[in-house]
Amino acid sequence: MHFIPFKYAKILENYQDLAEKLKKNNIKKVMIIVGKTISSKYNLHKDLMDILNKNGIIFLLYTNFTTTPLIKDIEDAALVYKESKAQALIALGGGSIIDAAKAVGVLVSNEGNIKKYQGIFKVKKKPPFMIAIPTTCGSGSETTFAAVIKDNDLNNFIIVSNKIVPDYCLLEPKMLKCLPDDAFNYSIMDTITHAIESYLNISATRKTKKFALKSLSLIKDNLNNAHSTKDDFVAYKALLEASYLAGRSFSRAMVGNIHSLTHGICSYYNLPHGMVNAIILPEMLKEYLKSNYCINKINKISKALNLQTLPDKIHNGLNVVDYILLLNGKFDIPLVLKELKEEDFDKISDHAYQEAHLFYCTPLIFDISDYKEILYLIKSNNN
Repeated sequence: MHFIPFKYAKILENYQDLAEKLKKNNIKKVMIIVGKTISSKYNLHKDLMDILNKNGIIFLLYTNFTTTPLIKDIEDAALVYKESKAQALIALGGGSIIDAAKAVGVLVSNEGNIKKYQGIFKVKKKPPFMIAIPTTCGSGSETTFAAVIKDNDLNNFIIVSNKIVPDYCLLEPKMLKCLPDDAFNYSIMDTITHAIESYLNISATRKTKKFALKSLSLIKDNLNNAHSTKDDFVAYKALLEASYLAGRSFSRAMVGNIHSLTHGICSYYNLPHGMVNAIILPEMLKEYLKSNYCINKINKISKALNLQTLPDKIHNGLNVVDYILLLNGKFDIPLVLKELKEEDFDKISDHAYQEAHLFYCTPLIFDISDYKEILYLIKSNNN
């Protein structure tokens, strides 16, 4: 992880900068992938279309993706791209839309079914030029080298490749103004989890640790203004930057035990990813505070969040736990998951174990019983 040359998306300044980059790459026709809700309800793509028209760039607007794009949806979009003779992709949406656009790019440039590219570094040919415009401040998908896709049976699979990282991204703060409160809250908790997990992993490098701590600091300094005023675009821009930095951090250092457990839970109960991360995070941090290695690093996290109140590192670590619980309360995120069923614990824990051991350099290596213990902690007593 320290020596692989990872690609990352470069940040565009504004829509005119976006148009200039397209013209510089001699791109005259693009396909814009936008989710149905964004296109029909919020019209967030209007400024983008206006600037493309102004610069004489032809565009095809593709709005057939739902919030959970399936393989068939991706295949349909790739066919439209080829038939339209587009030269580039612009993805405007949340993490699932950006991930879907990455998969479209893979199919445009490579042969066969998209599941052929499941796993690590299996994409042979670079997808078309791509720009991502995130409408949430959580996934970091605009700069990650992974795409999470659902097959036609609604099971998740992951494509991991340096080749699918967007070439550029535009962090437009106006996008967050229309974000529903729950989606905004879950996005923030997802970013916090990305930053904390990537910082704690033993695969973290100097750069990824710097990005993770900066991400947390930006959230702490700007979240209240963004959450209370709804018009503080400086704060919104900072939160988009926090998501981007956390994305750069976990692209290289990866996520960990929290995400591996969340992925299993979400695949069983179709719950919001960021919400489940938020519920697991404080319980996992309390477990990590039993490790000297983690205590030192969580103490540095407390400093980035301006939560150091005593010289005692465990005390400062518990301040981080309390801060997460405070945010969860503010965001109406419950302490437990009422949907969790004990009869599913073995399968969810096995899923988490397999994912973590295959992909993540976690600070503590969990076995299946460790994951089950966390599940018991976040299970409602009523089921």
